[in-house]
Amino acid sequence: MNFEVIIKDDNISELEKEIILTYWKTRDTELLCKPRDIKLNYNLTQHQLITLIKEKSECRIDKGECENCDTNLSYTVYSQSQFKIKVDSSIVHCEECRETFRLQRKNKEKNSKGTTFHNAIVSGSQDHLEFEHIALLKKMIIYEDRNSIFNNIIKPDWEYSWKIINQLERLGIIYIERDINKEVLNFEILPPLKSQIIEILKTENDTLEYNHTTSINQYNRQDAPIQNRLSFSLKPKLNKTEARHPDYSGVFKLPTDVLLKQGVEYVYGAWVLTDGSINLKFTPKEDIFPTINEDLDDQPQSLKSHLDDFLSSLPPTNNFDYDE
Repeated sequence: MNFEVIIKDDNISELEKEIILTYWKTRDTELLCKPRDIKLNYNLTQHQLITLIKEKSECRIDKGECENCDTNLSYTVYSQSQFKIKVDSSIVHCEECRETFRLQRKNKEKNSKGTTFHNAIVSGSQDHLEFEHIALLKKMIIYEDRNSIFNNIIKPDWEYSWKIINQLERLGIIYIERDINKEVLNFEILPPLKSQIIEILKTENDTLEYNHTTSINQYNRQDAPIQNRLSFSLKPKLNKTEARHPDYSGVFKLPTDVLLKQGVEYVYGAWVLTDGSINLKFTPKEDIFPTINEDLDDQPQSLKSHLDDFLSSLPPTNNFDYDE
């Protein structure tokens, strides 16, 4: 790493030149003279020193070649604070290469998002949501942008909000765009589900316009339709002390009435999540296989074949437009 002090005015006095060279004096990558000491030694005010340095000098920093190409990494600074930032910077690529990497990462994020949403649609993740999931998604749609979501949803109840958001991310309902340092850049909700929730909000608020003052209404239990599917999550019992205690226990609340009828055959499924919990879902068989005769057990076709037929009827992922 090399440094070069440039004096931009040939007509400056020897004293001014001495002050400038003192200000930019270095050993290795360290500046040796603090502005406070220079002001005391030369009887200068802060304004006088800053004006002299910025108007009549500059320091050029040469950090060698870009690690991806032969472009020289050269910077011009006009203060000691700028000098320290550039010297301490871990950037080893030129701006053109960094822009290329940003576009590549953006395309990778887009492909990853498409895959996540496609898998969520195929697996029916949105049918496994609980009331608290829907309530948080409604708020996220209303507040919309990343900063508003953080300020109005996450920060007031950090632990609980991230618990629900992480569950939604694992289900593929939410895609979280992060930068190289894992900082959150944006939240995106599974498009078909987002459209459904927007319709719910329109009905609840009786308006097509939404802003940050829109009230967040919970489902009205009296108006909610009766469902014929049941889904809930089994949480592992972490403080189990005796063998006879259940491995999973907890409490769940239904957002609406559920009617399971006698004699109706139900298909059940279980999804084990990364936190050890299990999402259970019970769905009437006729809802999954509407074209199959009632005497399904007498049919030679396997359950796997029925599931393959059902999944093949779902729209492919490229039917959805996941714009950035």
